[in-house]
Amino acid sequence: MCFSAEASFSAAALLAVVGYATVTDTKNKKEICLAAIPLIFALQQFSEGLLWVALGYNMADSLLGMVGKYIFLFIAYINWPVWLPLSLYLPEENSTRRTVIAACLLGGVIFVIWNLTMVLGEPVTVGIVDQSIQYSAYDPGTKAEFIFMRFLYVAAVLIPTFTSSYRYMWAFGLVVGITFIIAEYFYHYTFTSVWCFFAAVTSGVLFLVLRANRQ
Repeated sequence: MCFSAEASFSAAALLAVVGYATVTDTKNKKEICLAAIPLIFALQQFSEGLLWVALGYNMADSLLGMVGKYIFLFIAYINWPVWLPLSLYLPEENSTRRTVIAACLLGGVIFVIWNLTMVLGEPVTVGIVDQSIQYSAYDPGTKAEFIFMRFLYVAAVLIPTFTSSYRYMWAFGLVVGITFIIAEYFYHYTFTSVWCFFAAVTSGVLFLVLRANRQ
């Protein structure tokens, strides 16, 4: 599979259309954060498209490269661990399910705080490896610390989708989980870029889930 600026910009355009349709179809204000997920994915893919362009001209440290890099990483490591559980917590009415999702949200906040303390002040380098972008920022610490923080991230992102009262929301979580395994196994060194691309493409499933629940 080949990834490129064209792939990122095409995904961004498609996601923008899906996101617009999802948001305009939303009547419940508590669902806005959930409906906005494809739009955020669109911004993330657009930012990586900018980075691809910068890398293509050996301008990774240019303003274009820096903007693309840091927007992408902010959404990947700061936004998603909090936004995804929060978007399912807000409309949830079942108290037990809300408690579980709240615990996942707390785990996401802990991950974000840990991530910020590790990455602030550290240089972030990017490069193309096997036709995908590799992000290298900091030493993740011991293997146990890395596994625990990876668990917090995955739990914050996936568990709420299987806990939510929304019908078929588990299908969205299942697809995202499968793409996680594929990206980790086949694209280990460029995992962040590849998984975000795969997860973004699955946003169409979220649109169908929300539409099914409204009907």
